[in-house]
Parts: sequence; structure tokens; C-alpha cells
Amino acid sequence: MSLSTTLLAGIIFLVAIFFSMLGQGGGVLYTPVQVLFGIDFHVAASTSLFLIMLASLSSTLVFRKAKKVDWSLALVLESVTAVGGFIGGFTSGLVSGETLTGLFSGLVAFAAIFMIHEFKHASKPLTAKNSWFYWQRSFNDQHYAVNLLLALPVSFLAGACSGLVGVGGGILKVPLMVLLLGIPMDIAVGSSALMVGLTAAGGFAGHLTAGHWDWQISLLLGVVVFAGGQIGARKSLALDSRKMKKMFGWFLLLIAIIMLVKNVTVRGIVWPFHPSGIFIDGLAAKPVIYLSTSLVLLGLALYYNYRLRQNILKNHISTAQLLGVAVALRDHGTAMHNFRVTYAASRLGEVMGLSKRSMQGLMKGAFLHDVGKIGIADNILKKPGKLEPAEFILMQRHVELGVELLTDGDWFHDALDIVRYHHEKYDGSGYLQQLRGKEIPLAARIFMVVDVFDALISKRPYKEALAFEQAIKMIKQQSAHHFDPEIVTAFCSIAKELSDEVHGNEEQLKQRLMEKRIRYFGI
Repeated sequence: MSLSTTLLAGIIFLVAIFFSMLGQGGGVLYTPVQVLFGIDFHVAASTSLFLIMLASLSSTLVFRKAKKVDWSLALVLESVTAVGGFIGGFTSGLVSGETLTGLFSGLVAFAAIFMIHEFKHASKPLTAKNSWFYWQRSFNDQHYAVNLLLALPVSFLAGACSGLVGVGGGILKVPLMVLLLGIPMDIAVGSSALMVGLTAAGGFAGHLTAGHWDWQISLLLGVVVFAGGQIGARKSLALDSRKMKKMFGWFLLLIAIIMLVKNVTVRGIVWPFHPSGIFIDGLAAKPVIYLSTSLVLLGLALYYNYRLRQNILKNHISTAQLLGVAVALRDHGTAMHNFRVTYAASRLGEVMGLSKRSMQGLMKGAFLHDVGKIGIADNILKKPGKLEPAEFILMQRHVELGVELLTDGDWFHDALDIVRYHHEKYDGSGYLQQLRGKEIPLAARIFMVVDVFDALISKRPYKEALAFEQAIKMIKQQSAHHFDPEIVTAFCSIAKELSDEVHGNEEQLKQRLMEKRIRYFGI
């Protein structure tokens, strides 16, 4: 075995380890690495697909044991993806190597952007997805809904692109499953490990039919890829791969830029392991390369714009937390009331089928519901006994003060429904505007139930905490008086479980609320 072949096998082995950890086939590197060692692009693409099949088989065996592979989902999507892969592989011979290099560079850049940024899963509750074309999935204690009208055509296009350039499609499948189809990240990675192999099989069949395969180099590299897939998949289950994803993302982006620059500006570049000493020959594909370059730059611009908006969102959330915690500490001596009612409101909002945008307003308003109390004097706010009528009138001003405080901030506008109306009552006897029934915004009607319930089961300076049974009885008694009957019914269906969650371990409650924040705010 020559030095160059040994070096090629070593590099492919490392690629198999790292990409198996991410549920990807590794085709984004298998193909360019082979090209760098002097293998024709079309032969490299077919060999890459063969290697992806072996890496997929190896890593799927591990992910299956860990219950991370949704077999039904993978097989349904791959029924169309494999067809696209075959068509892409079979027709690849009609496209020049320079054009394929340009298209390949664009796919590598797409993968880089996805891997650099850790996208969060933000699916809506299942109750909002009851159309016939939504496939409701329940797998390994996780629930999600897949839009088949979107999933099937997108899967076909992903397969066609993957087969055309000799990749298994993991760089497309994982982001598409998470961002477009709402599939949890761990299930997307595990299922992708299987799916890239199935897609690669379709593309490989097309290349084989077209006569592009070199079986000798494929079998040699196949051995090291299978071993690398086993090692990578096992490490994936034990290690946090976020930093590794970002590192590989920047590495892939560098590869994309180098391939584009060389294809556009250089007639011939010397590479010591290429038999002719030439890496890229010809400028016939310049229009395609310019287009690919534009797409890469557009993707980077969109990515950094997205990061800027995410940083602004972080600042808004931090401001809301500081305000809410400051008021809660002054009113109750602890910020946990705000954490409890915000988490409880989000749970009840999900049962009521609120949209993602409505859930954002509900959670903001819940955490800031009493922000106006920052302007109430201590002798009233912290009075241990019952307030006198004149004192109660002054206490009611916290609603107006809260609205005034948040009105000038555009980001807080959808929180105002709760801040302004959470002391209204369903029968019209509340304050400040004496609204009744459905005149009270839904977010406020949801919040007033969880706010009162938390007050009932919590110890305050002027009262002891009630037992769960007593509190739930009082909530039911106030149905159609203080509370919306429909919301009371929904609340009672989760009340016991919810009570245990919000009054258990405080750190666990904060972690649950963080998960809700990630789901609905994406950060």
C-alpha cells in the first residue's frame, strides 16, 4: 500500500468517526478528500456513496440500541428520497466536474451554517396540528407532528441533490427535519444515520449503472469507515457534540470557500498526491460558481443577521427577568412565584392549544404580571394584614403603573394583556375595567387561574398555604364567577401533576421553564 493510499485511509477513518457522531454520512468530506488525492470527481462521488452506506449501517446499529432511530419516519421519508438519490446519481454524468464542484461547495456551506449555529427545536403543541396531512408521531417518550405535504417533496429534492454530488444528505436531512418538520434534534440525528445510508444506496445505484464505481478503493476505504462509524456513534451517546459541531462548521465553511476560490480564479493548482499535479482544470463553470458564491455570501449574511436578532432577543429576555425578579423579591421575598406561575401558564396554554406567538405573549406577561408593584409603597405592599379600602385603591394602581412601564417597549406589547387584565373576573366584578366573559383576553383568562391557584397553595405573610384539595375546590367554586369555565376544566385536568412540578425542586422547575423558553422563543 502506497503512502498516499495509507494517508487517504487515515483521513477517511477520522472523517467517519466525527461525522458518525453527528448522524451524518461524511460525504461532504469523503468526496473532496478523494479529489485532493487525484481521484476523478465522478468516481469519488460513487465511492463516497458506498462509504456512506457502510458508515450508516455501522452507526445505525448503535443508535438503534439507544432508541434514537424512528424507523417508521425514516422509511416513509426515504421512500421518496431514495428515488431522488437514484435520479441524481444516474444523471450526474451529464454535468461537468466543475459544475458539480460549484454545487458541492454550496451544499458544504449550507452544512457549515447549520453546524456553526445550534438551532433549537421549537414545535407547536400537538393540539394545534390536527389536519389530516399531519402525521402524529410518539417515539421514545417524545411527541411531534410531521407535515407530509412539506416533508415528501422536500425529501425528494434533498435526495436528488445528494445523489447528484455524491453525499448521503445528512447535511440536508438534519436541518430540514429540525427546522421545517419540527422533529426533536436527538431523533433527527439518530434517524438521519439510517436515512443517509438509504439515500446513498439510491445514489450509488445510479452511479453504478452509469459505470463510475472503482470497487478496489471502495472496499479498502469501506473497512476503515465501518470501524470509524462504530467508534463515532458510541462516542456520540456519551459526549456533548455542540462544540465539535461548531468546529466542524467553520472547517466546512473554509473548505467551501477554498473550493469556490480555486474553481473561479485558478487554472491549475498543484497537489502532490494527484497523478497529474492538477486539482482543478478549466473555468467552464464560472456562472455556476459565481451563483454558488453569491448563495454562500447570502447565507452568511442571513446567518449573522439571525445571530444579531438572537442577541437582541437575549437582551429583551434578560431585561424581563431582571424586572420580574426585582418586583417578586420585593413583594414575596423570593422570585419563585414568577417562575411557578410562568411555567404553569405555559402548561395550561399548551392544553388550550395556543399558537407559538400567543405562547410568547403568555409567558412574557406571566413573568411580568405584577411589574407595576415596583411603584407601590412598602407599607401597603408588605402589609401583613388585610388592606383598608383606601389602601386597596392604591394597590390597584400597580396595574396602571405596569402598563405605563411596558407600553413604550415594542417587545413587551404582547405581555400587556396579562399585565392590564389579570385582575378582571369572568362575571365582570374585577378591576380595573370590569370586563366580563370573552371580553377578557384569553391570555389573561388563562393566567388568572394559575395565579390564584399558586397564591392559594403558597404561604404568604397574611395566610398559611392551603392543601391541594382545598385549593382545587375553591378554583372549581369560582368557575363562571372569577374564572372561565372552559379554562377551569382544562386546568383541573393537569392540576395535580402541575402542582407537583411547580412546588418540587426549584432547580428542576427552572430547567423546565428554560425548556419552554427554548421551545417558544428559540433561545
